[in-house]
Amino acid sequence: MTRPEIVPLTSFRFVAALYVFLFHIHIRWPLLPPGFFANIVLLGAVGMAFFFVLSGFILTYQYHGTSVSARQFYISRFARIYPVYLLAACLTVPWLGIVWPAHDAAPQDWFFALGQMGALVGSNLLLLQAWIPHFFGLWNDGGSWSIAVEAFFYALFPLILPVLARGSPKTWWKVAAACCLLSFLPEWIYILFQQPQPAATFYSMPIFRLPEFVFGICLCLLSGTVRVRRWDCLIGATLLLLGVYLGLVGPRFPSYVGHNAVVLPLLGVLFIGLRQSQGRFVRVLSWRPLVWCGRVSYAFYSIQVLFIILLVHYHEMLVAAVPALRHNLLLALAAFLSLLACAGMVHHFLEEPARRYLKSRLGRAL
Repeated sequence: MTRPEIVPLTSFRFVAALYVFLFHIHIRWPLLPPGFFANIVLLGAVGMAFFFVLSGFILTYQYHGTSVSARQFYISRFARIYPVYLLAACLTVPWLGIVWPAHDAAPQDWFFALGQMGALVGSNLLLLQAWIPHFFGLWNDGGSWSIAVEAFFYALFPLILPVLARGSPKTWWKVAAACCLLSFLPEWIYILFQQPQPAATFYSMPIFRLPEFVFGICLCLLSGTVRVRRWDCLIGATLLLLGVYLGLVGPRFPSYVGHNAVVLPLLGVLFIGLRQSQGRFVRVLSWRPLVWCGRVSYAFYSIQVLFIILLVHYHEMLVAAVPALRHNLLLALAAFLSLLACAGMVHHFLEEPARRYLKSRLGRAL
């Protein structure tokens, strides 16, 4: 039995996807002058923590206390993510990023290049690329790495949830606190000891993002035990505190994952509040167009890499054809509307039909 959708969290998922998109645009074509609001946009990669925590929260909400088997769960997750993931990979094949040797190069050079391509393609097909930080700048791995991280979470979820579900609220609080600590501690050790590190190691390696997912599981288990009388005030204060932190304090630290010390507890308040509250924030986030945007947000996020690649390679050509796009805000608006329209088509004509087909077909075959 499918449980009712938590509509405000669906809409908020789009807000996070948009935040990441604006970050990707701003670091290439600045949208705002330096200052408070530009600082917030420049920390858009922090939005990935939202997706990982939300994943644990929503999966727990959907599957805790149900009789769904691990096999059914894996089929459902595969049908949900793989069709759009594969489409995004195919659309970005021309930009693999592998440097091919000259036609008269030595055989070992060709062997090395073919080996690179095989490793890159194979790891992407198997959703393993996030385990190889060297691949972060190749193909569309700059976006698809997070799907590989999610695949790792899905693999572990049927093992983690039953263990945590047997615990008490006291246990869930302790595990949530430990996950919050573990989510930023490895990064801060490197920062405090001023050790060099590959940029993608702690940011994209699945094992280092696992605490965020488990934190989301604990949040959902705890959400039925938390009682607050005035959720609107608390949600508003939390959003204000998050904005002030990102705008004033966040730029002082050279880390995205390191912000989890502040970001994760604030997300915890937001998620539980948006599930329980019936106030104005929930009413705003229940606006139908915004809910639709939330439902297409996976496609929006997945194919944005293609749009970024096209803008990077053909920016001058676009500006020459449409001079108004020389203004970065208009460029971002045009890219956003085009991406949203494409995401809607991908969602309605590929994502949903493929999901239903694969669930039905694989459910009968296995």
